[in-house]
Amino acid sequence: MELLEMWTTFRRGLGWIALVAVIAAGFAGVLSRFVLPKVYNSTATLIVILPGQSSGVLSSMVTGQQLVNTYATIAGSQTVLRSAAQRIGGPSAATLAKTVTVTAVANTDLLTVTANAHRARQAADAANTVASQAALTVRRLTGSANLVLADRAIVPARPVSPKMWLNIGLAGVLGIFLSAAVLTLRELLDDTFKTDEEVVRHLGIPVLATVPVVVRQDMVPALVDHAHGRTRLRPRRLSIDGTSS
Repeated sequence: MELLEMWTTFRRGLGWIALVAVIAAGFAGVLSRFVLPKVYNSTATLIVILPGQSSGVLSSMVTGQQLVNTYATIAGSQTVLRSAAQRIGGPSAATLAKTVTVTAVANTDLLTVTANAHRARQAADAANTVASQAALTVRRLTGSANLVLADRAIVPARPVSPKMWLNIGLAGVLGIFLSAAVLTLRELLDDTFKTDEEVVRHLGIPVLATVPVVVRQDMVPALVDHAHGRTRLRPRRLSIDGTSS
């Protein structure tokens, strides 16, 4: 298929391409708004303090990164998650292990505890409870308050997933590409001639006459004489039983 033929095909099917894109985008919007479960995200922040420092000192230059990584591992351990699950009374430790992420912030003495849940309040409660249990566990293991809750997680106002407008945009683009691919495939599999120019271009022979569509209801298809450039129309009469004469 030549580039010009492909462009002509796309122009003829532009309305169909737009319709498929709109339907796909609308379907994605309905799924995102009413079907797909919403996921809320909330984060609590912990600060690591070296022994001998007061809990009110915020220093990211003193605490070693190794100590921060150690406390991050403790915060995500099964011991902390089981204690948090018991205090929350809802999800199990295995569920918290899948929905809670503990991260050591690079080049700082901070840890973040991020929780995901299908309800906003559950996400905030899970993040705060895991962070609090991590601080208590470190205090029990080290005998000092080296891990302190610096910022409590708040109840999120909006879900982080699904991203409705992103899904709508992606579905619309996907609909355009799929419909364009279908049009291209249909054109490649179609071996019929649609214009006089296609006959001349592909077969190399002149067109003597064509039978176009009916121009009026009371006329039969016009016979176009290419040799003399004349068009002859024959009136058509319909009888009561629907036959023409």
